[in-house]
Amino acid sequence: MEFTYISPAFAISAAQTQLFREGIHYFNIDNCSTNAASLTGDDAPSQVWNYFKAQGVDDMHIAAIMGNLAQESHYSPTIMQKGGNSNNPSEADPLGWGIVQWSPGSKVIATAGEYGITGNIYELSTQLQIVWAEMNDTTPAGYHNFLPDFISTTTLEEATAFFTTNYEAAGVSGDRVSPAREALARYGGGTVSSNTTSDTSSCAGNSAYISPECTNATGVAKILCAAKAYDTASYYEGSTGGHQGGAAWHSSCPSIGADCYLDCSGLVNISVYDITGGQVDMRGSVSSIPNQTQYWKNVTFTELQPGDILVKIPDGSGANNHVEIVDHVEGQRIITFGSHSANRPQVDQIGPGSFTNSSDYQYYHYIGPGV
Repeated sequence: MEFTYISPAFAISAAQTQLFREGIHYFNIDNCSTNAASLTGDDAPSQVWNYFKAQGVDDMHIAAIMGNLAQESHYSPTIMQKGGNSNNPSEADPLGWGIVQWSPGSKVIATAGEYGITGNIYELSTQLQIVWAEMNDTTPAGYHNFLPDFISTTTLEEATAFFTTNYEAAGVSGDRVSPAREALARYGGGTVSSNTTSDTSSCAGNSAYISPECTNATGVAKILCAAKAYDTASYYEGSTGGHQGGAAWHSSCPSIGADCYLDCSGLVNISVYDITGGQVDMRGSVSSIPNQTQYWKNVTFTELQPGDILVKIPDGSGANNHVEIVDHVEGQRIITFGSHSANRPQVDQIGPGSFTNSSDYQYYHYIGPGV
């Protein structure tokens, strides 16, 4: 598709980049979480340490837990056995899933329900709550009264092995003692970091995914504002370019930059996901937009407003399918923001564009939740 580039008239602030976080949501997405938890720490390992510290676990035994979590998942709440990430634990079946690699992955949903844990199932804090509940009850290995026996171990090596056997029931142990020692050396002596994150993103309309600048935007202009935060990302056409679901995509892009990948419709998907706090997760392609009548209505050129989308009418081959987000209109010119092409320098792959009103285009206005 041909388009003319113009110089960006905006800048992405450091605050915007830092605000974007992993977007991972609970299976009951329509209800606001009633058991959301907060974690302190600047990264997952420090948050794990601080969580168990807050439960009263001593340093040595926290380190033993962390040695196991490092081996199982590298502290990632969405990682699947044999590699990859998923925001849907059922996709892991019959493989392990989550920070302790519950197997099959889908059973973690029922486990959360049994313990009355209603936070976002893909969040680290929710999974830590589940681990703690199992440690105080029955572990996945079927060990009853686990916690007192675990705490009674007297060396780091013994504690790590006890957790491996009686909580994880690991088929392949690997080296769990080395990361346990590293955790103890790094964090031993107290809690670390004072930064707090609160897992409340299952609330419809939550603004955790959009920048402070976008909170002042109204209506569909929120979509445009959210999209502009990805100006520094790269173009990639395919399932990983914004079509794997917002949770998985944000997990792969915790900090916005050139290592984040979006194609044209992927940018639209993620922007809508962001402004709705994950309530809407379309995952669609350009060709699917006209059929998503619950989210989009066809409008005319004269009705365009910031945040609407311009769609290149499919020609049958799919080669010319393209979508851009409308910024503003100047006469017959439509100034847009979109993910354009991998055949450009990285700095130009996502950014402003310019189109002339044509019968080759269709225009759509978002009518779903969040605006």
